[in-house]
Amino acid sequence: MPYPNRRYIRTLLVALFVCTAVALPAAEKKSNRLEDGSLYRYPLLNGLIVGVDLYQPVSTLFGRENANLQLSLEVDFHNRFFPVWETGLGWANNTPEDGNFTYKVSPTFYNRLGVLYNFMYNSTAPGYIYIGLLYGFSVFTYDITDINIPSGYWQTDYRASITDQHSRAQWLEPLAGVRVNLYKGLKMGFTVRYKILLTAKDNPTTRPWIIPGMGKRSGGFDFTYSIYYEIPIKSKKKSSPVE
Repeated sequence: MPYPNRRYIRTLLVALFVCTAVALPAAEKKSNRLEDGSLYRYPLLNGLIVGVDLYQPVSTLFGRENANLQLSLEVDFHNRFFPVWETGLGWANNTPEDGNFTYKVSPTFYNRLGVLYNFMYNSTAPGYIYIGLLYGFSVFTYDITDINIPSGYWQTDYRASITDQHSRAQWLEPLAGVRVNLYKGLKMGFTVRYKILLTAKDNPTTRPWIIPGMGKRSGGFDFTYSIYYEIPIKSKKKSSPVE
């Protein structure tokens, strides 16, 4: 029996993720009412959250050859839905295990847009668990240097470089995370993400290997560990009960 290909598995994963995110709010509509019958404990506009990822910059100190420097901005609606914008600089200076070439990307901007969903939106606990789905995109230039071309006839190696290769890419990131309150508006948390490449522009003689904001084009799991600060911007009126 043939195994499903990777593209099929990725599509199924995203479909399941989206269905879960859509179905859960409907299922919780009646079960999570407060004592006064209202649906939400927190106001419609509950604040703005700014964050910075510490994991990837620190990981470069331990030999990681491609990483991101990333900031995020979220809008807190009812402590339940968090539209999010992540932006940053991604770079690479990576040589594969066989040492046949070096792939370089200068620090380049990337962006991600999406939404997070807090399962514990009416809780007064000092933290919560959430899921999210992000769409990322980047326009970048890469160089491939130190290309080693062996010659069996002359018993010598040649070195070559291919530079100024232009590309663009789009990808998806389903994620799950945990966030805890430290002091007043200060928070910390981590996410586990799965990178899924949608499109990447190839060039006539090369193709991008590492994409700013995504990492290796093969995708896979990645992590963030971030510090956040929530700026309270409370709406004046609490939401009315929903039937």
